[in-house]
Amino acid sequence: MASYFSIEPLRVMISSRCSDRVHFGGRQQSMSKLRISLKAELESIHEDESISPGDENAWDLCMRRSKNADIFIVLYNGNAGWPGTAQKLMDSIGICHAEFETAYNQTPGKVRLIQFPA
Repeated sequence: MASYFSIEPLRVMISSRCSDRVHFGGRQQSMSKLRISLKAELESIHEDESISPGDENAWDLCMRRSKNADIFIVLYNGNAGWPGTAQKLMDSIGICHAEFETAYNQTPGKVRLIQFPA
């Protein structure tokens, strides 16, 4: 019997600084390690979507993922993140702020914030 619908994977994006340290798992660890841990937990529930960025630069890829995410989770400690290219530096906005802004402007209800102490 043919299937008349397909189930799309749920796209979750977790945005945060990379090397800033937060307390989780009983010790201070980088936010990158926290994101990896959260990703592993999420993948145990749902398979990961394979994305090939091709020739997109990191900024554009992150903005596309922010826009397309079904759920957007911000891990926030007060820092705005990588400023991107020279043009982005002129805009005075970090990548984490830009990801949040992109996701929020697309669908405010999909955005969730987890705030850590600075």
